[in-house]
Amino acid sequence: MSDYKATVTWNRETPDFNYDSFDRIHSIEFGGGIKCQASSAPQVYG
Repeated sequence: MSDYKATVTWNRETPDFNYDSFDRIHSIEFGGGIKCQASSAPQVYG
C-alpha cells in the first residue's frame, strides 16, 4: 500500500467569519513540489 500526503493552506483575510463573505480560495501542495490553487464548489460560494 502507498501513502500519499498533501498540505492544504487557507488564510482568513476578513475580520469576520460570515458564511457569505469569507474567502474559500486555498492552495494544495503535494509531495515533489506540485502546488495548485483551489476553491470550494460554486454552489457554496466557490
